[in-house]
Amino acid sequence: MGDTPASIIRDMALQEANAHGVDVLAVELKGQGARQLVRVVVDRKGGVSIDTCQKISRALSVRLDGTDPIDAHYTLEVTSPGTDWPLTGQPDFDRIEGREVLIHHRDASDRVEQVRGRVVAAGPTAVEVDDGRMSVAVAYSDILKAAQVLPW
Repeated sequence: MGDTPASIIRDMALQEANAHGVDVLAVELKGQGARQLVRVVVDRKGGVSIDTCQKISRALSVRLDGTDPIDAHYTLEVTSPGTDWPLTGQPDFDRIEGREVLIHHRDASDRVEQVRGRVVAAGPTAVEVDDGRMSVAVAYSDILKAAQVLPW
């Protein structure tokens, strides 16, 4: 049983991302035939530049052309996550430390609450958010939905 195109692409994307000091958040293969899209989402603490995405894209493109894991034409896209990228655990919150987020979570009474504020720290079990009045710790296991908030 051989490697699938998705696993080959993921392995190559991980190698290129590591070489450029970024993390791979997702590798997606969408569509069929000539309309296939290979999307690689990368990020790191403090964000990733367009220049870094372009460098990874060029290097990955050369590697994919050399191995040809997809039997059709495709478009390669290397991108950073948008502000709507779901935040679920410590690595996600660590990457966006200092940025504003909106978190929907269950409180101790099992009610759904919202916390909006700046990520202070991403601990092993909870994220600490400063809402402007006080610091609030939200356990990752209680998060229902979380995403970055645009600053306006």
